[in-house]
Amino acid sequence: MNLLSLINSILDFSKIEDGKMEIIPVRYDLATVVNNLVNSIAQRAKDKSLDLSVNVDEGLPTVLYGDDLRISQVVMNLLINAVKYTDRGSVSLNVSEDRRENNSVYITYKVSDTGIGIRKEDMDKLFGSFERIEETRNRNIEGTGLGMSIVTRLLDRMDSSLNVESVYGEGSEFSFVIRQDIVDPHPVGDYRKRLGITEYTGSQTHPYVTGAKVLVVDDNEMNLKVAAGLLKLNGIKPNLAFSGAEAIERMKETPYDLVFLDHMMPEMDGMETLKILKENDLIPKGCAVIALTANAVVGVGDLYLNAGFSDYLSKPIDVERLEDKLVKFLPAEMIEMRNADTGEDGGDRGLYAELLSDYAGEYEDRRTKLGEYLKSANVKKYQIQVHSLKSTSLTIGAEEMYADAKRMEEAAAAGDIPYMDAHHDELMSRYAAQVL
Repeated sequence: MNLLSLINSILDFSKIEDGKMEIIPVRYDLATVVNNLVNSIAQRAKDKSLDLSVNVDEGLPTVLYGDDLRISQVVMNLLINAVKYTDRGSVSLNVSEDRRENNSVYITYKVSDTGIGIRKEDMDKLFGSFERIEETRNRNIEGTGLGMSIVTRLLDRMDSSLNVESVYGEGSEFSFVIRQDIVDPHPVGDYRKRLGITEYTGSQTHPYVTGAKVLVVDDNEMNLKVAAGLLKLNGIKPNLAFSGAEAIERMKETPYDLVFLDHMMPEMDGMETLKILKENDLIPKGCAVIALTANAVVGVGDLYLNAGFSDYLSKPIDVERLEDKLVKFLPAEMIEMRNADTGEDGGDRGLYAELLSDYAGEYEDRRTKLGEYLKSANVKKYQIQVHSLKSTSLTIGAEEMYADAKRMEEAAAAGDIPYMDAHHDELMSRYAAQVL
């Protein structure tokens, strides 16, 4: 599993847990969504000599309105699991119309396989985070146990739910029905012909950028390293800044082509930083400044546009949306569309080692600050600090530490100082056990 995908899955899960996962509807072409899904899974199926079957109801509308990114994320998780747990036979994706009401269509997505199936007694584990089914039998199958949890929670956010049917030893079928508004009611027809496709190669094109000067600003070192790792896949080695003040100094020195600027930072936040950059004419002509935010909700785009940002990007950073920004804001002559590399990123293990080292290196400073904030009853600063500890703990896979920190964050948010007093030492002991 690509480490960056793993980290983003964990961050997505954390965001859903905190109720901050946004659902953003847009116009989209149904045939393109299906094509991207199939191209993304085709090579995996081919590598295991599995037959990949795709059936799309030709009467479905051509253009729809909904969050195609989240729908794709759900279906992709189901397809990956189907291939992962199937050693022989087939995996199929069926997209069909359930019904229409007024100007909406209810679409059924169904993923089925001829894999190992699920025992009845294991069904409850399927939807629990960090739980793996049949650990002994499936010990060689990679995964975090987060995929199905993300699927069910995303579907819940989109007023849908997952249906599971499985026969142990024979296979499984996962399906959901989702309502989408109709933009263009013309039938999609044969979606392959619509897109001029004759066969699937299992490859997708991604922007590869040459010569772009990109700056990423965030006060969280782990966030910076993940962003840098993602941009590396597009040929970009960004400069990194840990504060608004550092970003201003860097922009005095370098004419950047693109800037990603975190909104929520201590001392000087992204809004204040952007204002100073504009007042001092430090943003080169043609350079877009994109807000990074972990609290994106519908309508937040207007907030950033009114503040002078060119656009915004939600955290955890989604690869497709990041690439959309690169194509939209960087000069066309810098960009070449290339087929995706299906191999493992050789830097993954090194990056993970760095993240672990960073986590351990933060221990003394974070422990000192948390102790001081608790002693002085500075609940707000304690909450901010323990929130960061919660997020970084989950990013490296320290689930128990994450759970403890989350409870302390909730207590701080509620001003429950007695609870914080009673459990602070326990939290610090577990933290020490993780890093010392």
